[in-house]
Amino acid sequence: MIGPDDVLGPGRRDAAGLLVSWLLRRLFWPLLWFGAIVVVLTGVADDPEQLHPELTSVAGLEELLRSPTTLLLVAAPAVRLASTVLSLVLAMPLASRLQREADLALQRGHWHPLPWIDRWRLTTGLQRVRWTSAVRRRARQRLGRTGAWVLVADLALLVTGIVLVPVAVAVLASGLG
Repeated sequence: MIGPDDVLGPGRRDAAGLLVSWLLRRLFWPLLWFGAIVVVLTGVADDPEQLHPELTSVAGLEELLRSPTTLLLVAAPAVRLASTVLSLVLAMPLASRLQREADLALQRGHWHPLPWIDRWRLTTGLQRVRWTSAVRRRARQRLGRTGAWVLVADLALLVTGIVLVPVAVAVLASGLG
């Protein structure tokens, strides 16, 4: 049976990285809903020209980066992508170690055609296992007092995401209707 300590690296560094990637992942929905609310409340939804600023110059790019649609269309997916990449990078060393141990256990001395496929499968599987509540709880324990604050932030993001759903639906219904 695999326990939480089996999928966490030694010390606080891996635990902190895991929890940062989790908080980034948790931030996606509140950021997306907040972006939708901002788009409607600022009137961007009424003016389609604001949804597609001209990108023929640096000024157009600056306008796009400052627009509320950036929050909706770029920031939330970028945060989600960052959390995924970070969690995969953090899981890779453990996947490499497990793959070497499996190769030794099987006494595989022959050439393997695609060893990176095994490594990728191990990495993505470990990513998902590392995001389970038991592993996150153990990571928070390793961080001590900081881990308690991570729990507060996690719960705050969860509640914010849940609360923003009906607010966003109401704002979208009133703003687009």
